[in-house]
Amino acid sequence: QQPKSDNERAIVDILWSDPAETDQQRGFTENKRGVSCVFGSDIVEKFCKNNNIDVIIRAHQVVKEGYEYFARGHLITVFSATNYCGVMDNAGAILCISEDLRISPKLVEPRDQNGSDWREVESPPSPMRAVQNIDTLADVLERVALEDGMDPNQNLLDVLLPTNK
Repeated sequence: QQPKSDNERAIVDILWSDPAETDQQRGFTENKRGVSCVFGSDIVEKFCKNNNIDVIIRAHQVVKEGYEYFARGHLITVFSATNYCGVMDNAGAILCISEDLRISPKLVEPRDQNGSDWREVESPPSPMRAVQNIDTLADVLERVALEDGMDPNQNLLDVLLPTNK
């Protein structure tokens, strides 16, 4: 079922959109999963700048190593289910955030007959970014709505990704 209103579409995009395959891809493209869209690194960087945040942490998408950096470290995808659906042969991960807001991934490999243990990650596949602010999506949306005086009927994407800022 397709979203009926702009606000419904915005919620679907927030929940189901995916980052592009590489940091070099820009803008929005169609998502091969048939729902929402794929966004480029420029979209992530613009969103972070407009909302004065350093990093977005997201889940729900299988990634081979359990976690993955995108947009020069401004977006981290984490997926904790190892060997998803018994066929993906992926590692799982959790993110530990220290008091000084340093993010450290912890990995677990898919279990074999002997089991497995969490292992420390020596060097991530892409460089870590210094993190100063960690906000939930609800915090960001509330702040944007309050600062911009958003009308409840206004398209949420126009507020989240303004073109004139």
